[in-house]
Amino acid sequence: MKNVFRPAILPWFTLACGGLGLGLRIWLFQGMDEKGLLPAGHVASVFIFVLTALVLLTLFLCVRPLRPMSKYSRLFPAGIRRAVGCAAGAAGVVCAGVYQYAGNVGLLGSLTLALAIVSGVCLLVMAWLRLQGRRPSFWLHTVPTVFLMLYTVCRCRVWGSEPQLQMYFFQLLASVFLMLTSYYLSVLDTQKGSRQWLVFFSQAALFCCCLCLNGEHMLFYLGMILWLTLDMCSVTVKSAPVNPQQQET
Repeated sequence: MKNVFRPAILPWFTLACGGLGLGLRIWLFQGMDEKGLLPAGHVASVFIFVLTALVLLTLFLCVRPLRPMSKYSRLFPAGIRRAVGCAAGAAGVVCAGVYQYAGNVGLLGSLTLALAIVSGVCLLVMAWLRLQGRRPSFWLHTVPTVFLMLYTVCRCRVWGSEPQLQMYFFQLLASVFLMLTSYYLSVLDTQKGSRQWLVFFSQAALFCCCLCLNGEHMLFYLGMILWLTLDMCSVTVKSAPVNPQQQET
């Protein structure tokens, strides 16, 4: 029987589920009242959480066959598609920094914007390296990781005032999964790390970012979606070696 939980279904499975989840979120938010509150016990809210649990479980099962690859060029083959993804990620983080600065003109907002700009430059350098298929220095992913940490802290100050979980839960999940994705990318740049966890967290972030497109900071999430989709780590699985005696029989 053919195994349906295989890495080859990524990222198309994730995008399809993300589109379904986004549709459910739009349906849920259409019932918002004049006070800005979502309807309690709405069936769409239940479906969204069930879908999220099923997607995360499927992703966990899909990444189990993935094993480490010795050559970085096999993990991230050279190509313009990957370069475009990194460039889109650069635009996304800069947009996030601008959004945050506009909402918080204090020191924290200025620091977030500065880190966003530096992170955008790092991802543009990554785009150039992806064209050539070269291994980047680990700091090119470390800087965006620090930015995503600071951005999450800033957003938590806003999310803390929300009375309903659906208003911020998937934005929070997306931020956490994006941080972990960027972290595992920086670890892989040092010839260490786990391909399994990188693919798992990047696909989980992709799913959650899709669900966030109906809210604030849409350009940030759109940039992240393009980055995670176009610059996805290779999910090729090595086939098991065939015993010569078996071939003869």
